[in-house]
Order: sequence, then structure tokens, then C-alpha cells
Amino acid sequence: MMVSTMILCINSAIAQERNIDSIFSCKVYFQKSSSLLDKDYSDNRSHLDSIASALSGKLRDRVVSIEICGSASPEGTVEYNLDIAHKRAEAVADALGTLPVNPHIYVGLPDEGSSESWSRLRNASVNICYKAEPNYGNKLDEICRSDSSDTLSPLTTSVPHSTNDTKPIDNTVADVNTPIEEDFRLSENRHAANGFRFPKIILGTNLLYDLAITPNIGVGVCFHDKFTIYADWMHAWWSNRGARRYWRIYGGDVELRMQLGHGRGDNPFSGHYLGLYGSMVTYDFQFGRSHTGVIADKYNYAVGVSYGYSLPIARRLNLDFGIGIGYMWGRYMKQHLMDEHDVLMSVHKRSWFGPTRVEVGLSWLIGPDNINGGKGGHR
Repeated sequence: MMVSTMILCINSAIAQERNIDSIFSCKVYFQKSSSLLDKDYSDNRSHLDSIASALSGKLRDRVVSIEICGSASPEGTVEYNLDIAHKRAEAVADALGTLPVNPHIYVGLPDEGSSESWSRLRNASVNICYKAEPNYGNKLDEICRSDSSDTLSPLTTSVPHSTNDTKPIDNTVADVNTPIEEDFRLSENRHAANGFRFPKIILGTNLLYDLAITPNIGVGVCFHDKFTIYADWMHAWWSNRGARRYWRIYGGDVELRMQLGHGRGDNPFSGHYLGLYGSMVTYDFQFGRSHTGVIADKYNYAVGVSYGYSLPIARRLNLDFGIGIGYMWGRYMKQHLMDEHDVLMSVHKRSWFGPTRVEVGLSWLIGPDNINGGKGGHR
């Protein structure tokens, strides 16, 4: 029997102690080399609806424990498979939202088996244990039967068999006499009843600004595994008044990004993205006593659309490329040195449509499980 089918809620002794009456079990499937939960893949939509029904109404009040076991097909390294299996379990936990109890998250790597069955190994199984109602009695003897694929507890929600698979979906009442498999446990109690999880964050810098001696920093927060709010700020204040050499600039951007795909990795920050951004900046540039200075005494603004690509280059490091095209407006002044005095020469309005930003940068991945998948091919 595969390890994933051996991951159960509790053993028989614990079941007796907690007066557990029935167990619901269902699987959600993932595409190759992906931990993104696609509701339209396989029979996921109907399975997720069944899980939601198993956690609603009076059944919700009777939940004793919830276990989510991530799995992976056997291609690639053990480290990579453990990582993506864990992310699959986390993805299902995220999709379920606020739960009545803290879920226990496990990873189980099955035996290799035949390659034809590998697509069914890319899954996360959900096991829900219910306590018996006071007037229902203890039904352990009635429901705890091995291989009872055609006999379900009256309190267990049935999941239809897949019509596209070579083997049926595991929708049976689990045998509570099978011990819990704990060898592959990576984490548990990651989702409290209030639903809080540490968000996935990136910390970035634009290397082009750094080359221009303009320190800058950006922070992005991912939500729903597809969208990112990113904000950055730059500030340089280099000046030599006697030589009339000024390099003074500060400002920042706020951007909403939508991932189009995850490229070479399955991290939500990697791959192609489109975005909408707004920015503001003020500056004072002059490069010598004989040169004309350019000053924006008030903020200049820009809004536009952006495109970028983030390439994973290490476990927690991406190389970023991006460009923004939009409309910039504001005003600036020109001044020149005359008799040791800075004299205002002219005032101009800025109105420009075209590229308003460019990026070649680095971003660091911060937070639990916020890592790029290992090298060695897609799994």
C-alpha cells in the first residue's frame, strides 16, 4: 500500500478515546511540476465542493481533526519532491480557508510504481475525522472496515469516482486501525483557526539604480498565489556646492502585479507578470559650474503598465527584468551659475508618454516555504 494511502487521521486507540464516529477522505490533484491548485484540472472542482460540504453545517461542529497529506510523483530528487508535496498540501489548506480545527500537514512519498500512474500521485489528500453525536453511539465497529470502497458511513460525504483515471479516487471511509505515518511530517498546526499564515515576501533592489549611486529598496507581498503588491523607494543626496555638482533624487513606486506563469520554478514570484503602477519622484541634477542644472522642485508623477520576468537563480534569490510604459507629468526648472549665484533660467511643464521605468534587479525570497524549486528538471 502506498504511503499516501496510509496517512490517516488517528490510530484506533485515539479514535476510541475521542469517540470518533466516521472519517471523510478525498484527494485534490495537481499538474506536473506545479503546486498551484487548478480547480478545473481533473475532478478538482467537484472534489473541493465535496470537501466544503464535509466541513459545513452540523458536520463542521463535529470535526475532531483534519489532516492534509501532500504527495508527488517519483521523478527528480527526494528534496524537490518533498518540497513540492509540502507546497501542494499548503495550497489545499489555503483553498479551504478558515477551518474548525488546526490542520496537520504531512508529506508522503509513494513507491515509484508504473509511470502510467504517476499523474495520480501528484495530489494532496484531505482526511477529516468526526466525533459521534450523543444519540448516535460509537460506530467504530460499524464503519472501520478495510477496503470498504462500496460502504460509507451515513455521516461521510461521498465523492464521485473519476472517469478519466486508471484507478478510482480514494473516497472511502478510512480504516482507523491503520497507524499514522509520521516519517515524512514536515510541519503541522500551520493554519490556526483564525486563518493566519506568514505571508510570502520579496525584498528587492534595482541594480541600475545601484550603479547610478542611488540606494533603493523594494518590498513585495504575495496574495492568492498570483498577485503581488510591490512598493519601492530610492533616495540619493550627493552634493558639492562649491563645484556645483548635485546628484539628488528621491521617490518611489507602488505596483500591482499579476503572475502569468511561474517560468522555471513554482514560486509565486517567478516567471512572467503584468502590472499597473504609479510613481512619484523629485530631483536636482547639475554636473559642474559651467553646466545648467535641472531641478524638479515638486514631485513629478507617472502611471502606466509594466511587464517583467523573474528568473530563479538560487534557492531564495531571483534575477528580475522589467519595463514600464506610461504617462509622466509635472514640471521642472533650469538654472545656471552667474557671478556665484544660481539664476533661474526657465520653467517647463513635463508631459511624456513612453517608457518611464526600467529594472534589472535582484529579489530575495522571505518567509516559510518561500523558496524556488530545486534544479534538475521539472517534476
